[in-house]
Amino acid sequence: MTKAPYKYVFQQNGFLPGTLAVPEIVSATVALTNAWDAMADNLTHVGQLKKQLLSLLAPTIRPVASWSEYPGVCGLILPHPGQSAATSMGQQGFCFSTVSACSIKDPRPDRTLVSLGLTPEQTNRYIRVSFGPSNRPQEVASFADALNRTYS
Repeated sequence: MTKAPYKYVFQQNGFLPGTLAVPEIVSATVALTNAWDAMADNLTHVGQLKKQLLSLLAPTIRPVASWSEYPGVCGLILPHPGQSAATSMGQQGFCFSTVSACSIKDPRPDRTLVSLGLTPEQTNRYIRVSFGPSNRPQEVASFADALNRTYS
């Protein structure tokens, strides 16, 4: 009788095929259940933060389609290029994007923003602010104050 050369092929790192990662499955189940249970409250919370930001903005900072976006996202057109805002505001500890979530940083005007009716020049002045469950109203007020001081 000869020894089969594939004796241990059925094992991977010492585990039989099909061995389930039970701790990871339980952790994912708990996390998803908690997220599902908190979803309505989180949507209300981020919607309130967005309304707060819009109410605090200087008139020179214009919202983009604020009625149609996910409540946790706020698109804004600044009077100056968005990239310079990302740099200066980033130095103050604020983070946001200068493109739509669908963008791949293509040098052409963002197609998603153009489809919303923005001109190529306006897409250059666009920023996207995102809110999450951990954000607080005082953070929104600080962000709006810094943005207004710098770009109004």
